[in-house]
Amino acid sequence: MIIWQIAVFAGYFVKGIAGFGNSLIHAGIMAFFKDNAVITPVDSMLTLPANVTMTWKHRQWLDKKIWLPAALISGLFLVPGALLLRNMDGRAVKLIFGFVVLALSLDMLRSKDKAPAAPTGRAKVMHWITIVLSGVLSGMFGVGALMAAALTKTTRDSKELKANLSAVYASTDVLRVIIYAVTGLLTGPLALQGLILMPSMLLGLFLGIRCAGKLSERSVRMCIILVLVGSGLTLILNNL
Repeated sequence: MIIWQIAVFAGYFVKGIAGFGNSLIHAGIMAFFKDNAVITPVDSMLTLPANVTMTWKHRQWLDKKIWLPAALISGLFLVPGALLLRNMDGRAVKLIFGFVVLALSLDMLRSKDKAPAAPTGRAKVMHWITIVLSGVLSGMFGVGALMAAALTKTTRDSKELKANLSAVYASTDVLRVIIYAVTGLLTGPLALQGLILMPSMLLGLFLGIRCAGKLSERSVRMCIILVLVGSGLTLILNNL
């Protein structure tokens, strides 16, 4: 239980700074001790209140043209992801997505000083493919790095990213909890486990938010890119 509390604290501390990354850090640590079919449903109990909190804190930077279509599209693909979580070994999927996240984050690192713009042409197609894959990955593992990679390119700063990213996550988190409960992935004991871990989540989240408030916009954006790079590498190295 102590290791689980440390993993949750670390994951949500990073989320408070970057707006995402909690599930990869939390799951990356706990994968040595528990199956994803246990870790992901428990994390769904934690990430919902965390994302509601982040959305409320950054509500003045919300843009429904950014978060609403992304939430609707990714939400449609949560069910396939949850079914894959229940019925298959996800190592190969994690490995593939790890390379995708790494490629996207390295591209963002290369172009981090460019002004964001609405994607057009082939970039627009890839933008929506990324959001679809994010829905599948979220349903399987609760991982939102692909969504973060997609929205980073269409938001102006870290506050707008956190606001719209958290709104997408909060919307799909409600669906994930329902889907996991219906499919039998989220059981009573696992829900109780999530409630027990709630104080660790809240402590990590609020300390992360406070630290983010002391960093410059450039520093926070670099943290976001580095968390994405780390997320991709974690997925790759843990599943080779």
